[in-house]
Formats: sequence, structure tokens, C-alpha cells
Amino acid sequence: MPKYPPERYDPGELDRTRHNLGDLTEDEARKMAQIFGGDVGVERTPPELEEKYLRLKMLNRRTTDPRIIYTPSADYPSESGKREPEPEQLRRHPGYLDRIRINFWASSAEFALIPRHQAVGSLFSFILPLHEQLHPRFIIKADQVFYYSLERLVLAVRSLMSINRREEVPSLLDHRCLQILTILKSWNIEAIHQELTVLQRSPRNQPLSAAGKLCQALYRPFIKLMDLDQVEDILPAIKRLFDLDLMAYPPDSGEAERIKRIGSTLKQELFHLFTDIRRRCAPLLVKLADLPYAPYPEIFGYFRPQILEYLSLTKDDVLKKLPQELFPETETEIMPEEEEAGEKSENDDKPEEQETENGEGTELPEEAIKAQGFLTRMFPQSGFEDPAGFPDMFRYFKSILSFPKNADLFHPRNPLHQLAVLLAILQEFLYGFRQVIFGEVLDDDENATEIQGEIDGYLSGWHRLLDELVCGRLVNELVDYCRQLERSPEYRHSESGIKQDSLLMLRIRRSLLPHLQVSARGNIYSDERSLPQLHTTVSGFHHLLVESLRPNPESFMPGIRNANAPFHFEIDSFVVQRFRRYLKKKGLPQDNRNLVSHTALILGYLDYLVNNPESYLYLSSQFPLYRHEEGHREIPIYSVPGMETARIIESNDIELTPPEEFLKEEKEHTDRVSGLLDTKEYSPVVQNAVENYHAAGLPLTIITLSVPELRILDPEERDDRLRVIGHCIRGEIREYSDKPFRMPDDSIPVVLQETNGENARLFCRRLTSAILEKLPDLGLHIGLVSYHPTWSASKMMKLAARTTAEAERHRSPALVSYRETDDSFEEQPLFQP
Repeated sequence: MPKYPPERYDPGELDRTRHNLGDLTEDEARKMAQIFGGDVGVERTPPELEEKYLRLKMLNRRTTDPRIIYTPSADYPSESGKREPEPEQLRRHPGYLDRIRINFWASSAEFALIPRHQAVGSLFSFILPLHEQLHPRFIIKADQVFYYSLERLVLAVRSLMSINRREEVPSLLDHRCLQILTILKSWNIEAIHQELTVLQRSPRNQPLSAAGKLCQALYRPFIKLMDLDQVEDILPAIKRLFDLDLMAYPPDSGEAERIKRIGSTLKQELFHLFTDIRRRCAPLLVKLADLPYAPYPEIFGYFRPQILEYLSLTKDDVLKKLPQELFPETETEIMPEEEEAGEKSENDDKPEEQETENGEGTELPEEAIKAQGFLTRMFPQSGFEDPAGFPDMFRYFKSILSFPKNADLFHPRNPLHQLAVLLAILQEFLYGFRQVIFGEVLDDDENATEIQGEIDGYLSGWHRLLDELVCGRLVNELVDYCRQLERSPEYRHSESGIKQDSLLMLRIRRSLLPHLQVSARGNIYSDERSLPQLHTTVSGFHHLLVESLRPNPESFMPGIRNANAPFHFEIDSFVVQRFRRYLKKKGLPQDNRNLVSHTALILGYLDYLVNNPESYLYLSSQFPLYRHEEGHREIPIYSVPGMETARIIESNDIELTPPEEFLKEEKEHTDRVSGLLDTKEYSPVVQNAVENYHAAGLPLTIITLSVPELRILDPEERDDRLRVIGHCIRGEIREYSDKPFRMPDDSIPVVLQETNGENARLFCRRLTSAILEKLPDLGLHIGLVSYHPTWSASKMMKLAARTTAEAERHRSPALVSYRETDDSFEEQPLFQP
């Protein structure tokens, strides 16, 4: 067969030669060739076209074909006209161990990309096929995890690039700066939002491949900028654009202030995106791109060709490292930090007004100081460290609490700002009161009074305090007042404006702060007569909770009937998760008593702020009502940007030390290896629990953990595993009521008092997840027995041993429960999808 002519000429060279020679016949062209000479050949393929065909060829190849990487099309050989390919590189696919390590990495609590049971199931993937699915929690929380932060950054870049559209501005930017800004601006947040919307419509049972388009749209800009440093390359490019936009307006103008706010948002979100979010979503990229396992920092270096291939990018799309001398260092900050909204003007309060007439600040009572310490540990850097300085708390709590519309309008120095935050925090705690059963409290005459009905009344009407009393008609009138100021800044000095301002202060005193000094008077609206009063509601509710925590004589019903039962929330919100973590670090059980006591602590702090005329909320009666522009009191701000609260808490979390009474638990009856109770305490504890069942009707369940491999291990290895198992058990039980023991055969029975069978199964699932997270190859078998009224203590212990022996016959991890109705055993799933 004839060969193709060699590629000898540059693209377009032959056309230019023919144009210069003019129209020639075949005979004339042959004579010209004989006179001038020359080689027969064709033009080379343009680099852009060749790169396009190469990319299409790579995308359409079969998965079984070997992958070949060619040299760049721009590098042409000098003589032969042929391009030699590099040695063939076969792509390495993840093996069995790689898949297991990636799955456990992706299912860890930090990433939660896939359910935990899928990671465990991958251990048996050589037997049964594994259908990987996205964790519903990852889909539901994707907005908070990465989308909101990404949207703020992209919109901020687009705003800065659209502020000044003159032709000379882009010419002032370096070419590399324009490349970086263009990549950030073209981040396809619209496609990401569309894919998230589709996934969030049905978050369950979504295959991992359903997030393919989402992952590609999210990671393309990351990969294009992965060779650049945030501080030395990306941030200076943004600063150059920021400076050019800022020079276009007077320093004191409102537009300049808006540019500064945009710049502050960019600086904050840039570091969060390129450090936290890029790492947070890395398991998704690794699994979808079918990459082998590697530590996170090395992923983008080891598997760069595979990542570029998956994202349909070439190595030319990745920007090279910028020279360090591109932007000279200056003494000014790269981006101004966002200042508190509402700069003090001549009519604002001065710091000296926060002191009393004697020149000394008001001292807080001991209970209020305890409440501030608790709130500070729950929400570090939120402002509760120094609430008397009136910090801006809405920016911190906006992403984790639910506030009514336009609640952001309250100025930080407005007392309603902190009242709304405290009421919203308490509302999160009160969701758990639905499972608390209250009993009786004693009055001054030692008479018992049922309080369940009163508590229910407070719970059902609590949301009205925030939605209607604090943010109801008051906020609507404040918005109307601000709209008038937008039309005419002189309205605040007019007779109507002064009157409306006075009526707003009157409404605050009448319903919220009774000791506020206000000279105006007015009538109560008809629709306000049915609303509760904040000061009376908080005081009455706090009194009931405090009395319910006090012990009653044995002849009376306790204030909380199920005080030792674990508290239950239908939805574990961010606040509830923080509260659980706080109790766990303090060594306190997660029961109803602690829920009520900590709620009463916050209520007492709120009661002091509202009902004590010496609290810092009453230090000044002249405070700004609404949030306004910096230096311009007439321009209101109706919303404020949120903060990445979760990242702040993770970076500033305070390690809590257990109280002294738990440090004294090193008793002689405790096993020195596992930290569990000794065997001789097992029978008396079960006997006492059975007596409590017959006396008070409290449920009783015994679960027994068995690890057969401990019987054949070396003593040192066995002790190491027992230490881990004992640590996990002590971290999950309630130390006041649940009792774990270590038996001579290394089985571990746990006596769960005040726990029925269903709650015991939930406990087994939590405990199994905690143990397998630290010892993934452990063979774990659990037997579960719930007490029946006709049994004795010895019979229940024998049934617990029988059930555990039956559980050892099932494949690990196994949970087997005893059924008393037909004297049989039933295996129940430990992990549910």
C-alpha cells in the first residue's frame, strides 16, 4: 500500500506559497519545481486540532486498552518529521487493599461520604459485589459543607470584576492575574447547584456515580490552580483587582465600603476553599476517578495524569507557578478585615457608659458566670466570652440557628440582638423536652404539685417569644422605619421619625425589657394582649426547672420521673451535637437530668439579663436600633454574611477535663487492663437492677460482648485489644446507671438499667461502630436479653450467657436477641442502610 507523504511544512506554509506564486497550470508548476527544487510533503496538523483529536481518542477508548501518553504536539522533530511516543504507561487501578483503605477513609466521621456499613462490606467484596452509595448526610449537608462558601467566593470575584468595565483596567492587570481571576470567575456554581438540587430531592439510595458531574464541576478550578500557592500567587492576583476597583471611587463613599466588604469575604473564603473544602471532598474525587490509595497531600502529585484525564483537562490547562517578584511586598494588609457593622457615631454609646455611676462595672452573679462559661465552651469565639462588649453574634450563629426574617437588622448594641440568640439556643434545647416526664415539686407549705401541664404550656408557646414577641410586629415596624430613612435620611430628625423611634423603644420596654428607661407612653395593641411577656415567662419557666431538679422525699413523686434515661432528639442539630460532645468530654451522662440542668442554667442567665435592672443590657437607654453602614447611620443593613462556625469550633475547641469525682474512680474493684468492673460485682448489680424493676417498673436489659479471638491471642496482644474495647465501652455508657464487667473468659456483659430492648439495640449499633472504627478486623458477637417479670436474677444471667453463645455461631459482627415467647433466638442487623 502507498505511504502517506511526510509532514514537512508548518501549518499554512503551502497556502502562503501558492498565494505568492499566483495561478499556475500543472505544466508551469512542474517547471517551477524543476528550477527551484524542493521536497514532496504535506503540512503538519495544527497543535490545537491534534490535541482535540487526541482528547477524543482518549475519551472513546475502551477501558481494557492500555493508556499511552504522547509528547506535546508543539514539540516537532527537526529532520524526520515523525513524533515518537513515550514508553507505554499502563494505568494502575486500585486493588483490594486500596479499595478497603479508601472506603474506610471515605466513611470516617470527618468525611462521611459513604455509609460505614459499606466500608465494612468492602472487606467481603471478593465474595459479594458491593454497590456503593452516597451517604444521605453528605448530600443533605453539602450546602453547608462546600456550596455556600464556594458561592460566596465566586460571586465576590464576579462582583469585583464587574465593578469597573473600562477597557484600560484589564490592561493594568498582569496576564497571569487575568488567568487566575478568570478561572475563579468561571467556576460553574450554576451546574453544581443544579446537581445538588437533583441529589437532594431524593438523598437516599443514590449511587456514587450520581455525583460525577458535581465532582467534575467542583474540582476543575482546583486542579487548574493546584500548582499555585494561595498566599504568594492567588491572593496577590485578587488584591491587584481589589486595589484597582478601590481606586475608582472616593475613600469615604458607600461604593468603596462595599468593595472592602467584598474583599473581606474573598479573603476569608479563599483559604477555606483551598484548604478545608478541597481536602473534605478528596475521597469523592479518588473514588470517581478510580485512583489507588495515597495520603491526601500526595494524591494530586502521584495521580496527576489520571485526574486530568477524568476531568477532561490537559497539562496545559494547569497554570504554572507564578514568580515571587510579580507582586512586591507592601506594609499594608492584603485585604482589610471586616469590621463590625455600625461604626460608632457621635450619638452612639461610649465605652464609659458601660460602667455604673461609681465607676465600677456591674458584677455578674455566680450562676450567670457559669452560664457564660458553658456557652463559651459550646460556642468558642461567638462573643459569649465578653457579652457586655456587645459583639456581633449574628454572623456566628446565622449558619447554625434558625432566626425569623429580618432578625439580622438588630444592631449588635441593641439588647434584642443577644436576646434573639439566647432564645434560639434555648429553643434547640427544648426540642429534647418532649421525651422528659416531669413529676411533682414541693411548694413552701410542703404540698406536692404536678408540673407537667405547666411545662407543656411553656414548651408549646416558647416559639412565640422569638417569632412574634421579639421578631413580630416589632421587626415589621423597624423595617418600615428603615425604609423611611432610605427615602429621606432627614426622617429620623422629623417629628414623625422621632415619634416612631419612641414607640419602638416603648414596645421593647413593655414586652421585653421592663426596666428600660423610656419616656414615651402609648397603648397596647389589641393583638399583643394574647402574647406572653418575656420577663414573666422566663422567670416562671426557670423556677419550675430548678425545683424539678431538687430531690423530693421518698413519699412524693420525683421532679423528673425519667431523669436517668438518655435524652432523645428527633434531629441531632449542630447545637445538640455540640452538647453531646461537651457532656462526653466532661464525663457526664447524656441523660434527661443533664439536659434539664443545663437548660435551667441558660434560662437563669436570661432571667438575670431581663429581670435585673443592674444587668449590662440596661446600662444605656440610648442604643442604635438597627444595623447601619459604617460611618452612615442613615443607611440600614438588612442582612449580614455568615461565618464558617464549624471550622471555628474545630480550630478553637477547648479540651475539657473530667470533674474530680470521675478522676477518683480508680477503685480496687476495677480491672486494671480494660478499666471495667470486676466479675464479683456482676451478680449483686443484676440483683439490685431486678429489685428496681419490681419496685419502680424500670426496664432492664443485659448485653454481652464476646470476642472469641481473645482466647487464642498472646497475653500482650490480648491486653492491647481489651484496653481499646474497654475505652470504647466507657465512652458510650451512662456512668451513673450502666455497669460493664470483664468476665474470666474475656466476655463483657453490660447491665443497662432503665433501658428497654429497642434502646439497647441502638446502643449496640453505636458501640459496634465505635469499636470497629478502632479495630476494623475484630470479630464481635453480641447477645441481648431484656428482663421478664417472672425471671430471677440468676436466670437472667444464665440466659445472657446462652444468648452470647448463640451469637458466636453467626458471622461477625452479629447481634442476637432472646425471645421469651417461644424460647428462641433472633439475629438482628447491626448496620442499617
